[in-house]
Amino acid sequence: MRLFKSRCRLSTGVATFIALFSSSFVSGDPPPAPQLIPKPAESSEAVYQPQALMTGGTVIPLFPPDSPFRNSARLHEAEIYEMHGQVPGRIQRLKNVHNPSIEIHPVERGSNTGAAIILMPGGGHHHLGVAAAGTDMVPYFYNYGITTFILRYRLRDDGYIAEVDAVNDALQAIRLIRSRAAEWGIDPLKIGVFGSSAGGEVATGTALNYSNFDTTYRSTDDPLAGVSSRPDFVGLLYTGPSDLT
Repeated sequence: MRLFKSRCRLSTGVATFIALFSSSFVSGDPPPAPQLIPKPAESSEAVYQPQALMTGGTVIPLFPPDSPFRNSARLHEAEIYEMHGQVPGRIQRLKNVHNPSIEIHPVERGSNTGAAIILMPGGGHHHLGVAAAGTDMVPYFYNYGITTFILRYRLRDDGYIAEVDAVNDALQAIRLIRSRAAEWGIDPLKIGVFGSSAGGEVATGTALNYSNFDTTYRSTDDPLAGVSSRPDFVGLLYTGPSDLT
């Protein structure tokens, strides 16, 4: 009897794990095929297309191809992954981001609270610690019915200005998600940000600069013009002092 119960618990745990990581994108393009070991796409003359960091994710660039926000001279460069030394397939760090993006991990409609959180990994503006402050946190928020987005923002070490480019990436992410809230089953008044360390500085920048961003970038040909970039809540974890704060 005990052996039977143990096997039942194991089967239930495996089923829960599979359900957790196999949630499909609610609409739009299907997610990339699962990879045993995630890897970036290769550099080419075409615009680099970011790849999903974990199974079930769908990656969406923040800006259109002709956006003045992006550095067109470096858009073809591939992101660089640094893998975990002891955990096969686990991406520890990521850098060389020139086509900033969000990676969505949705919740099934039955358990969806309508809330969404944008994770902003830290890394001293040198790299993005996408494991501990990104992919590792997706299952936690999933269990609470919260749709998760992992933000890949541009980095100071790659020639960008953190308090301008990284913060603009974060604000654009909020606008993009809010503009597609109905499509993704999200309440447009429940979109927040969570950042740790350098990511916390970027998250702070969204709370302080959304009004200026919305006023400055309202061109008539911008499909997101008029969509607010204001975060509905902000979570900060060991945020370091910088010009952003």
